[in-house]
Amino acid sequence: MTEFPDFQPYLWGAERWIHGPVRHVMLAAAMVVEFRRAFQGMGPAEAAELAGDFALQRCDIRTRLADILRADGRQGVVDE
Repeated sequence: MTEFPDFQPYLWGAERWIHGPVRHVMLAAAMVVEFRRAFQGMGPAEAAELAGDFALQRCDIRTRLADILRADGRQGVVDE
């Protein structure tokens, strides 16, 4: 990045820090119409019930994946 050469956000660096939000915003913008269709004709109570499917207590924990991510997240972390 030539505009801000000293910008180095902790952990991932500037390039990854910028690419993540850009990808997420662009993907979200492209999916708005399709996302709206999924809820068309639904009232607030139906939408709330559907949202409940994503509640943490209803999630299945993928233990092996969680362990891998947890271990990877600890790499490079220095205890103070």
